Amino acid sequence: MKLSFLLLALLGPLATCHADAVRLQINGPDGKPVGGAKVRFVEAKMQGDNLVVTDSTSDANGIVVVESRNPIFADPREDSQSLMVARVLAPGLAASVFQLKGGDNSFSLAAGRVLEGVALDATDKPVATVGLLITSLPFTSMGVDTGQAPGAAVRMPDELALKTTTDEQGRWKFESLPLSGKVDIEARDARFKRENFSLDVAQPNPSLHLTQGSTIKGRLLKPNGTAAAGIKITPNSISSEIITDAQGRFEITGV
Repeated sequence: MKLSFLLLALLGPLATCHADAVRLQINGPDGKPVGGAKVRFVEAKMQGDNLVVTDSTSDANGIVVVESRNPIFADPREDSQSLMVARVLAPGLAASVFQLKGGDNSFSLAAGRVLEGVALDATDKPVATVGLLITSLPFTSMGVDTGQAPGAAVRMPDELALKTTTDEQGRWKFESLPLSGKVDIEARDARFKRENFSLDVAQPNPSLHLTQGSTIKGRLLKPNGTAAAGIKITPNSISSEIITDAQGRFEITGV
């Protein structure tokens, strides 16, 4: 389930209040602090709003402190302003996303692994510079009961996805994956159809067989014939929204 629908739909009428200080204590599987962890904070006021992205790094004691722009959403029965989540990356540990509460948050990361393979075209030739994403990541809520089991994989916005690009030999590599289970890798390239590949993380040297794709270009007009600018278009075949430009033009790739 997409993060925006799972979480931001819980928000009701909003009140104007002060921002919250948010403190993270990041530990490893052994309970020891993890210094140098890369933390990406994403904050939004309600579904459909632009996401505010902030990057930070944990100190030697595994601590990161950030101030939200608005009060942090804590309970669906109370008026609050923002929802904040954090994606945490550290070498040798599995990437995880946490919904945060105002004040202190403490969590432990699990051990992680690397998955690497090759991307091939219809003729089994390696394909360079193909963008690949993993958007479903382990998710745990520190404040609100979202109905999801802690650590269950939840689809995240692209701002929180793990990303990589194939090299000249078509090789790709994702780090910070769970030790077991499956991941969905999505190909994002105008040359190929946008599709998902479900892979077991223990599979040695998997191949991604890409399908040649098409690009659709067009222009959206209002009934009076003027350009329909800033309109969101959601093609059924892809997961992302397309927004028309000032002249109403749009371009859909990977179909």
